[in-house]
Amino acid sequence: MSKKETLYNLQSLVDQVQEGKETSVEAESRRVWLQNFGLITASAAVAWACGSSNNDKAVAASTILTPAQMIADANSYNAALALEHEAIAIYSAAASLGDAIWASSVSALAPSLLAVAKEFLGHHIAHRDAIVARINTNKATTAVTPVETIAGTTYTDHYPGIATLSGTTGLLAVLQVAAEREMNAANAYHGILASFNDRDAIQFMGGTSADEAAHYGVLNAAAFAFAFLTSQTTAGITAANMVSGSRPPFTYSKTGVRA
Repeated sequence: MSKKETLYNLQSLVDQVQEGKETSVEAESRRVWLQNFGLITASAAVAWACGSSNNDKAVAASTILTPAQMIADANSYNAALALEHEAIAIYSAAASLGDAIWASSVSALAPSLLAVAKEFLGHHIAHRDAIVARINTNKATTAVTPVETIAGTTYTDHYPGIATLSGTTGLLAVLQVAAEREMNAANAYHGILASFNDRDAIQFMGGTSADEAAHYGVLNAAAFAFAFLTSQTTAGITAANMVSGSRPPFTYSKTGVRA
C-alpha cells in the first residue's frame, strides 16, 4: 500500500470515529473480543458488535442477589472504576501536551488524532459515570462507595517520559501508549467479568470491555499507519518502543483464534 493510500485510509478511520460510526477496525476488534472472551449470549454479542459506545447494550434480566453477592459485585465494579480513572488520567495527560505533538506543524494528521483521543476520553468519562451510578444504586445495602481517583501523577508515573514527548516520534509514542493501555484494560475487564454474580453486570461490563478492545483496534492501526507515513519504524507495541518498559504489552497467540 502506498503512503497516499495509507493517508487516505487513516484519515477515513479518524473521520468515522469522530462521526460516531462503526469502523472496520472497531468491528474486527470487537469480533475477536467476542470470540475469545465469550461470557455473553449470542444475542448480546450481536447487540454489542452493532451498538454504539453507550452503556445500555443488551441488558438482560437482573438476577436476585444476596447482600454478600451485592457487596462482591460492588467491589468488582470498583476494580473496573479504578481502570477508568487511570484511562482518564492518561488520556488527559496526553491531550495536555499541546502543540508539542498535536500541532498541524508536527503532522497534518495531528489535530484529527487529538480529536480521536478526546472522543475516547469522553467514552471513558461516560464509563466512569455509569459505573459510579451502579455502585451507588446499592450503596444502602452494600455500604460500598465508589473508589476515588488518585491525586497527583500516580497513573502517569508508569510512563515517566510522557511529559517531554514532542514531534512525530512523540506522537507515535502516545498512540502506542494509548493502544497498549486499552488492550491491557480489555484483558483486565475479562478477569473482572468472571467475578460478577449479576448477569446484568456481566453484560454491562462486557460492553465496556468491548469498547476498550475497539479503542485498541483504532489506536493500534493508527500507530502503524502513522509510523509508515512518517518513515518511523515500529515492530509493534513492545517494551523496547514504549515510553515505559515497566508494563508488559498485550500479546496473544493466533492459535485457536477463529478467522
